[in-house]
Amino acid sequence: MRRLVGVGVDVTSISRISRVRSRRDIIKEVCADEESILFPLSDLDAARLWAGKEAIVKTLGTGFWQRGVDWTDIRFSGDWQATLHGRAKQYAGASSVEVAFEMRGDFVIATSRRWSSS
Repeated sequence: MRRLVGVGVDVTSISRISRVRSRRDIIKEVCADEESILFPLSDLDAARLWAGKEAIVKTLGTGFWQRGVDWTDIRFSGDWQATLHGRAKQYAGASSVEVAFEMRGDFVIATSRRWSSS
C-alpha cells in the first residue's frame, strides 16, 4: 500500500526566470548532463524545471545544500518525469516522487508528492 510521506509546492515567475536568464542562464547550472535532452528550454520550461526541483526537495525536508542535496540530484526526463540521485536518493530511500505542473498567469506552480511503497 502506498503512503504519502511528503508534499512540496513551489511557485516560480516565468518573467523573473526570463530576466535572470538574460544575464546568466542559471538553468544550465542546476542541470545534470542527462538533462541536456531538455535544451534549449523556453522560459516556461525553465520555470517548470526550477519549480519542479524546488517542490521535490521540499518533499525530502532537506532544502538544497543544507544536508548535501544538490540541484543535480533531482533530474527530469523529456516527459517531465523526475528521478532522484545522490543525496536526494539517500534521503528518499525506497520512496518515489511525482510532480504536477499548473499555470496561473505568469506563474508556474509545481506540486510534488513523495510516496512510500511500504
